[in-house]
Amino acid sequence: MKLKIMIMALVTVLVLSVAPNASAYEDNVKAPERVYKVKTDDQTSLDAEQQKMIVAVQPYVSVSKDGLLSLNNVPNSLYEKYSLDQLEGHFAQLNNDVKNGKITIEKDLSITPLTLSTSVNYAKWTYNWWGYDRKFNNQASKSYQNWLYSAAGGGAIVGGLFFWVPPVASIGAVSAGYWSLLAVRIGAKNKGKGVYVGVTWVAAFRVDTLK
Repeated sequence: MKLKIMIMALVTVLVLSVAPNASAYEDNVKAPERVYKVKTDDQTSLDAEQQKMIVAVQPYVSVSKDGLLSLNNVPNSLYEKYSLDQLEGHFAQLNNDVKNGKITIEKDLSITPLTLSTSVNYAKWTYNWWGYDRKFNNQASKSYQNWLYSAAGGGAIVGGLFFWVPPVASIGAVSAGYWSLLAVRIGAKNKGKGVYVGVTWVAAFRVDTLK
């Protein structure tokens, strides 16, 4: 109990300390515009700003005959505005998975895992050219929140790292305050139904309540 109180106190301090930069990590509270629909059957989607970013970048994304992703002829202003060096890092990871026979990438930018899962949306992070997303049921949402609090409090985060954290390269540079904000957001959005979590190449998370 004392440990939990200490962790919650630390989370409060961290959240307050990063409040001026919270907009860089938190999603908009208002309902997102469906500018770019991530999947045709999604109950949720990324927020309006993230969708705007994806729509602006997508015309410059292409797939080679070998099924590898690349950026082509991107204006310098757009490259810098949306940190596309980080997107290229994400592409490098995806292309490596293609070469290792883990996934295939189609011309329409859809990505298909080549390993079978009995509940893909809940069992693992789903691949997208822009990042990853996943649905957590109620119990998994609580477990994820506890893991994030432990990470924010400096606990051992190696165990289960790849299960809880999507392999977006830019996430490696985030602070403890980032995990705190995400944990708080998951707690607020999990209303006993579970949550949807989406994360783009710039490590910007979107959390929403499952319906």
